[in-house]
Amino acid sequence: MPSENHLPYLLIRADANTKIGIGHVMRCLALAQSWRSAGGRAEFIGHCENPAICARIESQGFGFTPLTNPYPDKSDPANTLKRLEFLAGTHSRNPWIVVDGYQFDGTYQKTLRSSGYPLMVIDDTAHLPHYFADILLNQNINADRLSYNINSDAVTLMGTRFVLLRPEFKAWKKWQRRIPDVARKVLITLGGSDPHNVTLKCINALRRIEKEQFEAMIVVGPYHPKLEQINRAVKRKRSYCDLVVNPTDMPDRMAWADVAISAGGSTNWELAFMGLPSLIIAMAENQRIICEGMDEIKAMVYAGSHEVVTEETIASRVLELCENRQRRTELREACKAVVDGNGVDRVTNTMSEMCCIRVP
Repeated sequence: MPSENHLPYLLIRADANTKIGIGHVMRCLALAQSWRSAGGRAEFIGHCENPAICARIESQGFGFTPLTNPYPDKSDPANTLKRLEFLAGTHSRNPWIVVDGYQFDGTYQKTLRSSGYPLMVIDDTAHLPHYFADILLNQNINADRLSYNINSDAVTLMGTRFVLLRPEFKAWKKWQRRIPDVARKVLITLGGSDPHNVTLKCINALRRIEKEQFEAMIVVGPYHPKLEQINRAVKRKRSYCDLVVNPTDMPDRMAWADVAISAGGSTNWELAFMGLPSLIIAMAENQRIICEGMDEIKAMVYAGSHEVVTEETIASRVLELCENRQRRTELREACKAVVDGNGVDRVTNTMSEMCCIRVP
């Protein structure tokens, strides 16, 4: 990999709030960590409503520039360009800019790219009429089924070969998951915000299938709107149940579990890497295709979207997984083929090779 003298700065533009959760920021954090490991320097600029997210970024050694009025406010691209110009003045090469978020439309992308800075756009849905980027990244299993209208000179990185997995997971690369005859440890993780409080529905579902020595770990993010309600529900559960808020050691939590109930977002790829048999729920329309794709290749079990899935459905699917060792073994093996843990390095390598491609 190139040394620090050859790698420019990396500026990441991503937001986190109660509506979109923290998935965009967390996968970009993985990219920033990989960029630093390759010898470069990275920092963030964005709008975060919870101080815990800013603290998480800064605790990893990355600067964070807050934006009070995010896009579509006109000050957003102006302030982002201002920060890019500052970073350009401190290095012999222009900084990379990465944008990750559904709100960054073609106008926003074109404004940044036309200023001469190499741009990577991270996108999950192909929802825009046109994309402007030097690199377009879609790390999802359904990426090759989407049709992107993008400038002809763009490099496209499509599929789970490019999953942005955080470095704390790499330590588990050679770890082998044991599949017990009967699963008794269930991890519930419904994303960084869970605006529909599906976590409570899952807790209530587990209460329907109380088993001897049955254990549960509930992981919630910093934006959960009903944290006190969740806490009360956990205390009412008769068997062992632990509530964890915004943990920094998710690989350990996933290694502990025998089965997971998860949202259909970026956590899917972490669960797949850890080979954890999982029941997944689509928390938003853009997650539905991903959930269906994982179910189609028999890597995860799709329970349905959050609007329609019931406590009874969750309970019956979880119980089936807990009691079917063969099914859980098949899920583990299918997961191994989905995420190999090297995706973020592939992305970093591609970016580093393209450092000299454009000038203002």
